[in-house]
Amino acid sequence: MNAEPRHKTDGDTISEWIALKSNELNDIGVGLYGIIYDGRHGFGLEGPELVDFVRRSLYSLVERGAKPRHWGKPGDPDRNIPLHYGADSSREIVEGVIADWLAGGGGDLEYGDFWFALPKTFGSAP
Repeated sequence: MNAEPRHKTDGDTISEWIALKSNELNDIGVGLYGIIYDGRHGFGLEGPELVDFVRRSLYSLVERGAKPRHWGKPGDPDRNIPLHYGADSSREIVEGVIADWLAGGGGDLEYGDFWFALPKTFGSAP
């Protein structure tokens, strides 16, 4: 029997949810705000458990080739800007994003603050 928490809406375990979420990279990408929201409200996680959930989710995305971007809202002059965290190692990217999120208080984020997408998704943008 799996002791992982289950999502309140669809019943997926955390591991199942992470696998399904990373499949969204094939469409447009995955926002960190959504990962945090589902961790908090879907799985009821807070504190170290929420950070671990975010970390696992981000590693899943980055290891599939996703890169962090500031996506922003339509019309935002800073829309689709790459975010760099040292070299391209998964660890530097994931831990850098988490450190920035936690330095900002570790709260909920706005749409587009950190967006993870495959390079093919952002085309010729900077």
